[in-house]
Amino acid sequence: MMTGTHVFRSLHATVVAIGFSFVVCAVGFAQTAVKPRSFEVASIKISPPDDGGLRIGVSGQPRPGGQWISRNATLASIIRAAYPGHPLPDQLVGGPDWLHTTEFDVTGKASSATASREELVAMQRALLADRFKLVLRAETRQTSGYALVLARPGSVHRALRASKVDCDAMRAATLRGDKADPAAAAACVVKLSQNGPVWRLVAAGFALPRLADTLSPALGAPVVDATGLAGAFDFTLEFLTEPSAAPGSQSVSVFAALEEQLGLRLERRRLPMHVLVVDRAELPTPD
Repeated sequence: MMTGTHVFRSLHATVVAIGFSFVVCAVGFAQTAVKPRSFEVASIKISPPDDGGLRIGVSGQPRPGGQWISRNATLASIIRAAYPGHPLPDQLVGGPDWLHTTEFDVTGKASSATASREELVAMQRALLADRFKLVLRAETRQTSGYALVLARPGSVHRALRASKVDCDAMRAATLRGDKADPAAAAACVVKLSQNGPVWRLVAAGFALPRLADTLSPALGAPVVDATGLAGAFDFTLEFLTEPSAAPGSQSVSVFAALEEQLGLRLERRRLPMHVLVVDRAELPTPD
């Protein structure tokens, strides 16, 4: 299991990656109901060499205007973006070594600026299969993980406030290019900030399965929601990367923070873990 600052940098990357589309839960390996079709315009290039300056990696998320963009991203990270729900190292196996080292810039633009997320996901998967000759298969393996449960069964902590705004609908409308209501957009902001070893997650319109998925990379193990609580919530969670890093601080480890601040607990369990196996991948021909 990962520990320390590296663990929570992983958590930070996860939240940043989902910040726009805000979909952490798995789309699933099964073929979507949307008929796969190609981007009208698509470009794949090997990323420019690292010049030592600020280098931001974007693994790929649907964007307004019918776009899907990746920058300075390995094929492994692009696959994870196209097949959400597989953030752990052991959830993507096989394939050539360059899968995890060579970085690419990928741009895809649909013929319709109002293409849905499902359509963009289908087109991204079709692009990977066409240009990278990518062949994947899914497996389910048993592993040690965590279940997110109520610390006191039947009792919901007052800090878990039911969301008054349908943030999923607002985000879907934004992806379609619709003008978002400013008040709704402000009510649906998710922020993860760091002050030294102290991290603070302010979440809005956040369903608990998404919290479980967000915690998974940080804990280095699968996490499932077993609270039985439906709907989305607004809450704040503050914790330390290392409990001993800030003597006198009121912040605590993520385990203690979940229980004390949200009335939730992480319970060790054997869980099924969905794994993507790369049977084939080839370097794409230059554009």
